[in-house]
Amino acid sequence: MTNAGLLKQEGNKAFADKNYVKAAVIYRDAIKEDTFNPILYSNRAQCFLKTHQYERALKDTITGINLKPEKKSLIKLYYRKGLALVGLGKKKFAIESFEAALKLDPKNDAVQKELDQLKAELQPPKPSIKHTTDKNKPIDIPIEECDKLPEEFAQLLKDKDPQPQSPTPIVKPVSDRANKEIEELFGNKKSKTDTKYTIQPTPESIDSNSPMRFLTSLASLPDAEKSKGYQYVINISLDDYKTVFESNAVDPEFLQFYLDAASYVAINDSVPNWDSQIVTHLQYFSKLPRFKVNYLLCNPESIQSIINLVKEKSTNEYHDELQSIFSK
Repeated sequence: MTNAGLLKQEGNKAFADKNYVKAAVIYRDAIKEDTFNPILYSNRAQCFLKTHQYERALKDTITGINLKPEKKSLIKLYYRKGLALVGLGKKKFAIESFEAALKLDPKNDAVQKELDQLKAELQPPKPSIKHTTDKNKPIDIPIEECDKLPEEFAQLLKDKDPQPQSPTPIVKPVSDRANKEIEELFGNKKSKTDTKYTIQPTPESIDSNSPMRFLTSLASLPDAEKSKGYQYVINISLDDYKTVFESNAVDPEFLQFYLDAASYVAINDSVPNWDSQIVTHLQYFSKLPRFKVNYLLCNPESIQSIINLVKEKSTNEYHDELQSIFSK
């Protein structure tokens, strides 16, 4: 049995003993030995669910799903992804995950129960007012929803408070304890690349719940494993990237790694429809905050390389779109 297999057994035992933090640490060590094993990410996601670390659970389920596991593991990953999304309050996305699990296993009672409960919670009530003109003949008057107040009421509110004050957002700093937890559960990988275009992340600069942690760590993969990392980030679906980033900025180190990955798969034709996938991803990244600042921190040769490769090996449409993205 491999070292990763032995560590998996130890992690399973710790989980059975309800020592979820210890189990997560052991699965972390197993992942270092077997980076592309979806079962290890699924198991660690379950540990994070038990300790209510929903962002981390979500990140592990997305990683596991994109590693294309067998059907049994894929069902568990979609189910656990749904639970993580429920924990984060993203119930509509959770419904999609549960439905994906049910599509694979229509008779899964646990998934069906979660899905039914969510749909019931999201079903809006239909209130009505009973106006009675005659004691024996109540009349139902439906209440209709509208997108905005009628103009006369909106004007009244505007006159009353012409300059409404926006609440000041509360920003929580990353605590020393959170940083320590990052190091304990994920380790501290440092990039082996020595170039002026590489931005090194530090525990202080990474939110303790950020799914970017795993993505940026791919940049420090050894050369023998880099090709797998390149194909992995290109194969991630747009929906999963949206779940990871939402309105957050793309980390510049990950963006550099993505550009390197795009060039690699274009040169080697190692991912089907790579041109469509790359343009779709970069279109989405370009809409995120600080994209222009972040891509200016990347190696300009990497940007020009992928533009040239798309011009040489793909269509004018994709080439024009890439030029447009990087000229914004």
